[in-house]
Amino acid sequence: MSRSFTSRPTVTHGSRGRGRGTANRIQGNARNTVPPGQYRMDPMQRQEDEQLQEQQAPTQQTQEQRMTYMGGFTMIPPNQRKRQEVTEMAQRETVAYEQHRQQKRQQTFNYVGTVGGGETSIAEAREKAARESPTKAQKLLKEQQRKSEMRKREDEELEKKKEEQRRKAEMSEKKAKEDEKLAEQRWSERMKKTNNAWLNRLERQAAMKTSVTTSSKPGTLDGATNRDFRLTPPTSQSADVPEAGANADNNTLNLGQQIKLKQLQDVCPDFPKESLLEILHQTEFDVEEAIRLLVE
Repeated sequence: MSRSFTSRPTVTHGSRGRGRGTANRIQGNARNTVPPGQYRMDPMQRQEDEQLQEQQAPTQQTQEQRMTYMGGFTMIPPNQRKRQEVTEMAQRETVAYEQHRQQKRQQTFNYVGTVGGGETSIAEAREKAARESPTKAQKLLKEQQRKSEMRKREDEELEKKKEEQRRKAEMSEKKAKEDEKLAEQRWSERMKKTNNAWLNRLERQAAMKTSVTTSSKPGTLDGATNRDFRLTPPTSQSADVPEAGANADNNTLNLGQQIKLKQLQDVCPDFPKESLLEILHQTEFDVEEAIRLLVE
């Protein structure tokens, strides 16, 4: 069993009667109807617009004639009429301004001249000011001069300080030399005094020993034994006298002075104890100075 399909007949817009088509529209335009996109205009206004369009038409035509097309650019020459009008207006305003200046110009005025003025003109004064105005190079030059002067002053002050220090050093060196010379003189005088005292002591001791020896010799053979027996104790007694003096000196010394005396005896065992003690007294118990004196 086969089926056959038939196409549905098309329905025209005129035959459609649903109220929205063009079937029920009035054909044609009314007498006083206005086309779409336009508005109702007064006849007088329409006449004025037509006149205005006629006046503007030559201007647009002349402007289009003056336009020159050059590749991708369009050159429009200036309007000479407008330029002439602007020039004439500028001239009229200039003349009016000059007349205004002449009318408002002050006729008389008083001027009190300044001291030293009037010798140069305004142009010369301006030229001088421009010439003397500080430029960048002049500023740099002035800054360099200021720095050089400051450096020069600092160098002068430094030289003055160095000279003062040099003078003080020379004075101190001279004084040190004088003090050293005086110390050497005092040292030599003290050493001479010490040596003389020591030599005098030795001479006295030698003279004492010589006198004791001379007095102990026998005058005659008969009294020799008795005289020797009698003179022997004085010899031992005279020998014991320094020891007693040394013991007395040891009793007056403190422990530190006794130690220094012992040190000096160990260094110089050939010298007698009394001489060493006297030298220590002279040197204020300075062991090194006493040794230097004894060695020299």
